[in-house]
Amino acid sequence: MANNSFLKGGSVKALQIGEADMALINRFALEPLSKEEVYTFEVAACGNDIDRDFERIEDDALHAMADLFVGKTVVSDHWHSTKNQIARVYAAEVEDGGETSDGRPKKTLVLRCYMLANEANAPVIADIKAGIKREVSVCFSAASAVCSICGTDRRKTRGQCFHWPGRDYDGKVCHMALGEVRDCYELSFVAVPAQKDAGVRKDYFIDGDQTALEQSKSGNEEPSGSFFMAKRKRLAEALLTIKEED
Repeated sequence: MANNSFLKGGSVKALQIGEADMALINRFALEPLSKEEVYTFEVAACGNDIDRDFERIEDDALHAMADLFVGKTVVSDHWHSTKNQIARVYAAEVEDGGETSDGRPKKTLVLRCYMLANEANAPVIADIKAGIKREVSVCFSAASAVCSICGTDRRKTRGQCFHWPGRDYDGKVCHMALGEVRDCYELSFVAVPAQKDAGVRKDYFIDGDQTALEQSKSGNEEPSGSFFMAKRKRLAEALLTIKEED
């Protein structure tokens, strides 16, 4: 997984499809599939609301993700192995509706996915139908993480932002706006979903930040933004050495 990747999540519901959907699905099949051969589901993957880690995805980034996610694979627990491939995204769009926690028009990235309705996938399909497998997480790469308090892009600057996500500054709670999405890697079923109703595992940081290393040695009680990101980096690298435990 790239070191500027993020995980965000949502939920799953069953989907009834028509011939238009089958035409989209068969763009990825080497031999034409019939409706009887596939099981389809729809994913409210992620949105532009502020999440539990005090981050939000920019509206333009969501639209970019809608284009990038078409054709991407669906796996289990973000474990990148062909054995864990379950399904594939065949269509995506950004839906409007509702209001975010800070009063903006709410937008949601919706992905449509298909899998083979065969014996091997029967347990997964049964879990989806029963509502057991209903939480998902998306993995994507974002080039910017802008502080809502000072406007500093913490992906591109060193030690210039001293605000902590989730902390109150003169009545405003700090959060990071994620943008400039470069790629989308996969959609995964997880035990705990991301964003408002779930845990999130991702990182934003700057490589080779010597200021962060110096501050870590000095024992400063209030580390700078760059030090905070460097700590997140080390944690992320440790997590990525083993199977992700979502």
